[in-house]
Amino acid sequence: MEFPEVLVPILVPLGSFALVAILVGMDHFHKHRARELRHQTIRFMVDKGQAVPPELLTDPAKARPPGSDLSRGVKLIAAGVGIAAFLFLMSERAWSLGLVFIALGIGHVVAHRLSPPPPPEPAGAPR
Repeated sequence: MEFPEVLVPILVPLGSFALVAILVGMDHFHKHRARELRHQTIRFMVDKGQAVPPELLTDPAKARPPGSDLSRGVKLIAAGVGIAAFLFLMSERAWSLGLVFIALGIGHVVAHRLSPPPPPEPAGAPR
């Protein structure tokens, strides 16, 4: 039995959107599960009367390491240049789509330059 040609234009976009939806859902589930396990650990520590370390109370997803804006900006600029070059070679009209990523990268680099420097670490603090 041969696959009907009429279904290809329908199933290919639906499949790609379904893949993106599944990946986003898996990411959200992973983050939710990690948060749930952290809260469960804190609850067990409180039930047993142990002191809860402050590292468990801060959300690791919101803590951004210093220099992350610079790193993200450089990656976005490089991706934008690559996308623009690829699209220029393919159609010579759609290359400007790469400018979106370049502009986002420049914004991250500017945000890195404008952000205050991180506070110095104490001399005896472990890394």
